[in-house]
Amino acid sequence: MLAKRLSDLRTKHNLTQQNMADYLGITRQAYGNYELGKRDVDTVTLANIADKLDTTTDFLLGRTNIPIQDHKLIKEEIAEYVTMFNDSELKTFLKEYVVAPKKQQQEIHRYWKMMRDAEILRKMGGWEEECQSSEQD
Repeated sequence: MLAKRLSDLRTKHNLTQQNMADYLGITRQAYGNYELGKRDVDTVTLANIADKLDTTTDFLLGRTNIPIQDHKLIKEEIAEYVTMFNDSELKTFLKEYVVAPKKQQQEIHRYWKMMRDAEILRKMGGWEEECQSSEQD
């Protein structure tokens, strides 16, 4: 797992084995052996590799399938949600939704999906065509 992820991420970052070796202060052959799985990576080197490849040691070791980029996105989404939850109308809506009868929740969910799909179509430029075909029916 580690060897493949090292190679994949290095390639994704347009780095050569020599670039990585130079960054780590080791030979190209030593680094190449990490990617071939012929040599174990010590913890300090692993942390340095993770920093260079903008990921986590957990991702490199296969303990998670979420690379750091996704962690950054999650943090951004959380910040956005915190801002949203400071909206008193949204708080009221969510409180009422949670206690609403199941049938009402399903209705709200269907409406939300319809609005979401309409937004996707609009972004794809297909909203107008979809509306026109619905009007003709």
